[in-house]
Amino acid sequence: MKTLVLFILRSKYGLKSGFGLMGVIVAVMMIRGWGKGLLRIVLLMFVYMLVAILLFAVIDYRVLASAAYGFIFLIGALFDFPHGVKFFEQMMYWTIVNQYISMLGAFLWSATALVYQRQTRNACPYCGRNSNPSKWTSQSSAASWGKWCTYIAITIPICYSITRWCWAMGIPLGTTKELLESFERDSPGIWLMGASLATVALGGAILTLGLISPREKFIRAGFHLLLVGVYLFH
Repeated sequence: MKTLVLFILRSKYGLKSGFGLMGVIVAVMMIRGWGKGLLRIVLLMFVYMLVAILLFAVIDYRVLASAAYGFIFLIGALFDFPHGVKFFEQMMYWTIVNQYISMLGAFLWSATALVYQRQTRNACPYCGRNSNPSKWTSQSSAASWGKWCTYIAITIPICYSITRWCWAMGIPLGTTKELLESFERDSPGIWLMGASLATVALGGAILTLGLISPREKFIRAGFHLLLVGVYLFH
């Protein structure tokens, strides 16, 4: 064991290899349910630190951009829109793929830590409650603050959609007319593509509304969105 550790530390990628080996050890300990008191806290802190590094230091805005515009390019490919753009060459190269892998790793680590945390405090592995649940996790309390969280999640993409559609129609909301025109000259169709993405965001807002709305209202809202889309792109 000592020889293996010395080999890892002296190798070209010693720090990364050592960190990876430590991750394997921590993962095994969590899967086995080992650790109490201070050791339990250390294991959880290690995982949450690792997740923070993966999400905030390794991953950047390009993951969100490739995921969002990927949907637009998938539909637009049928109509050669935007013309001449090659999605996999320009927006899905190896750096972005590596970030997706890192994001998957962060989610897996988070799930491992969450299960371990619940297991070591004798809580339900599904909801995280134990025999003495907190007041804020009660059904009535969760229905109250959960509704406000949902409203916030709905409002943000709606504001984004309004901004993008204003730009597509030549309205300089939050910017200048000259800047809009210069971007359109350099990249024709850029604002229309942004408006298409805004429409996807609006659809996501309506889907989010379904979390707190009766099924009838949710279906009616989706039908109205479909009519708007048909009207805009007919």
